[in-house]
Amino acid sequence: MEDTAEAPSRGKGKAGEPKDGETGIFGFQIDPNELVHTEKLYIERLRILLYHYHDPLKALIGTKKEILNEEDLRRVFNILPLLHSFHEKLHKDLQAAGVSERRKAAIASVLVKHAPYLRMYKDYVNNMKAALDFVIKSKSKKFKDFMLSKKLDPAAKNLDLMSLLVLPVHRLPQYKDLIVGLLERTETKDKDYEVLKKAADLLSEVTGQVNAGLKNYEDSMAKFIDENPKLKRKDKCAKDKKEGKKDGDLPLPTLRRKPSMLGTGTSVEREFSRSGQEVKTKADLFVEQFERTWRNAQTVVYKDLPRLVRRIFVRTPTGEIFQCEDKKGSVWDNVRQLVTVVAKELETKEKCEELEKALNDQNVSHASEIMPSLKNVFEKTLGLKSRTFSIFRTTHQSILVPAMVKLAETVFQPLGQNFKDVNRPDGWKIQIHIGEAIYVIHSRIEQSLHSPTDPLHFECEWSLRLSFDKKLEDLKAVFVRIIDVKTHPEMPKDHKDKVLEALKGEGYLIS
Repeated sequence: MEDTAEAPSRGKGKAGEPKDGETGIFGFQIDPNELVHTEKLYIERLRILLYHYHDPLKALIGTKKEILNEEDLRRVFNILPLLHSFHEKLHKDLQAAGVSERRKAAIASVLVKHAPYLRMYKDYVNNMKAALDFVIKSKSKKFKDFMLSKKLDPAAKNLDLMSLLVLPVHRLPQYKDLIVGLLERTETKDKDYEVLKKAADLLSEVTGQVNAGLKNYEDSMAKFIDENPKLKRKDKCAKDKKEGKKDGDLPLPTLRRKPSMLGTGTSVEREFSRSGQEVKTKADLFVEQFERTWRNAQTVVYKDLPRLVRRIFVRTPTGEIFQCEDKKGSVWDNVRQLVTVVAKELETKEKCEELEKALNDQNVSHASEIMPSLKNVFEKTLGLKSRTFSIFRTTHQSILVPAMVKLAETVFQPLGQNFKDVNRPDGWKIQIHIGEAIYVIHSRIEQSLHSPTDPLHFECEWSLRLSFDKKLEDLKAVFVRIIDVKTHPEMPKDHKDKVLEALKGEGYLIS
C-alpha cells in the first residue's frame, strides 16, 4: 500500500513521535492516514484513465473519427465513470476524517458508510479479462495509435491503458488490509475498538463477495500472460504473488438465519417515469441510468444468463409458460429452452426456425462453451437489435446497480446500517412478462449485517420493474418497490419504528 512517489511521514506527530500508538510488525508504524494518501494517488490514476482515455474515445462515437463504438467502449471501461465518481466522494470524506482528533474511528466510520458501494467492484473484476483481451487483441490501427499517443502524453505520466485498467483490481483489498491491521493493534477496551471491528467485518464481507471474481481474474490473467509473454514484466498481480502479497483469496464469512425468528412488514412502491419535459427531472435522470445500462449490455448477457437461468421465469397473458428452477437437465439445456420460449413470443415463425437450427448446431459439452455459443446465436442468428436480445439485456447483475445505490443512500445509510444480499434460492428472482405490456421484474432480498440472532437484524425484500414499449425500443418507466420487511421478534420498538419509517412512503428513493 505504500507509495514511494508520496512519502509523507507515516504515523508520526509533529515531534516525530508515533501518533495514536499504532506500532506494526518489526516496529513499523501503521498510520490511518495512509489510506487518505493512497486514495489520493488512486484517484489521480482514475482521472488519467477517465479523462485521457475514456472521455476522448467517447467523444468520437458517432463521428467520422470514431475509434470505438459504444459497446466496445463499455467492454473496455465497464463502470469506470461510476467508480471515479464514488471515489471522489470517498476521498473527500477520508480527508475530513484524517484531521479529526480520533482518526482511527473517523476513518473506520467513513469506510462503514461507503462500504456497500464497493460491491460495484464485482462487475468490474468480472469484466477485467474481457477488457484486457479486447485491448491486446484489437486489430484497429486507430485504436493502437490512440493508446500510444496517450501513453506518450506527459499528462498521462507514461501510464499505458492496460496498467491503468488493472488498478481497481488491486485497490479493493487494501481498504480491508489497513483496517484489519489497525484492529489487530487496538486493545478491546480502547474506545475506537468497536467501530474498527465493525469496519473490518463489513469490509471483509464486501471484499469476500468479490472473492470469486478475483480468483477467476487471477486464473485468467495467468493464462492470458502465458499466451502473451511480452506482458509478463507488466503483471503486478504476478509480482505481488511472488513477494508474498495476498490481494485476493479473501474469506467470505457465512451468516445463517432462522426464518422463524422474523416478523412481517408492509409494501410500498415508487415509480420513476419520463416526464416529457425539456428540463429533465430527477426521475428522468434515474430512468436514464437504467436505460444506459440496458442499451449497452452485451457481453454481460452471455456471461450472466447461464448463471441466472434457474432464477428466471417467463409469463404471458395466458399464464406462466417457463420456469427453470424446478427443471432438471444441464445449464445449456435450460438456456436453450429459455431463449426459445422468449423468441416464440417476440420473433417471426421463420426467425424461430432459424434460431432452433442454430441452437441445435452448437456443440456444447462443457460449461465454458456456453458463453461463446450464446454469443454466436445472438449475434449471427437473432441479431443484437432483436426484441429477444433486448429482453435479455435486462437479466444481469449490472442492471441492479442504480437501484442498489439508491437503496443504500435512502434506506440503510440513514439507519446507520449496511447490507448484503441473501444467498438463497428466493434471494434473487427474475420475472419476464410478455404481452400488451412488456416488463421485467427483479426481486431481491437484502439483510442487515447483524447476526441473524441479533435483535437488530432485519431483512428487506424489494423489486425493480423495468417497463418497455411493445417494440422494446424504449424504457418507459422504472418501478422500485419495497415488498416486505422482516424484523427480529425482539427488535426494540424504537429501532423497529425507524426501520419501517425508512422503508415506506415518500421517504423511499427520493433524490
